Amino acid sequence: FITPSSSAIPEIGGDVAVVLSPVERAHQLVLEEKINAHFTDQAGEWFDVTPALPKAATGGPVVNRRGELVGIVTLRGDSNNACVIRSANSANALLAQIPPNMIASWQIPTRPSSSPTPPSVATKSPTPVKIPTRGPKLVFAPSPQYPQEIKQSHLAVRGSGSFRVVFDSQGHATSVQTVRSTGSVLLDQAAVSALHGWRAQPGQGWSLVVPITFQP
Repeated sequence: FITPSSSAIPEIGGDVAVVLSPVERAHQLVLEEKINAHFTDQAGEWFDVTPALPKAATGGPVVNRRGELVGIVTLRGDSNNACVIRSANSANALLAQIPPNMIASWQIPTRPSSSPTPPSVATKSPTPVKIPTRGPKLVFAPSPQYPQEIKQSHLAVRGSGSFRVVFDSQGHATSVQTVRSTGSVLLDQAAVSALHGWRAQPGQGWSLVVPITFQP
């Protein structure tokens, strides 16, 4: 520790410098202050300065223009808990309470840092599942109905197409793919809607291509 000078007393209106701890990582390590008031309390003499001291200055030494250590920055301890300068005599009393084997330590503030980018891991594309074209028997396979919209339009629309029905292991039709369109959107929709309702015996997943012809 630096021994304060008991003979050097800060003067009202005098300039002093407050040295901050480098572990605070402040942009400015030395603050120039001006003594503007002198007070006395149970702990001894203390001085107020302008501009107001930041909390980071707590514990920092205060020196005058002659380089003499005239005080130490402490917290006032009232409701405002503002930083003030204790005179050298008061600082000596505070330092006398510190055990000789005390080791000074600071909690170094941490700054948020960007998380390192994890190394890219090459992933393999999933292997497509091969679905056999033959499988369990169909247990429910209703024929598609001729669309009512076409009937009501009194148009003679014909068309033939092929559709692949994919079944899962439970026998449910999970998807219907148009292999060859009938040439009519309404006919294709009727075929797909009907084939989605087909059911097969449970077993392995499989698919079936169904040819469908619509006639009025």
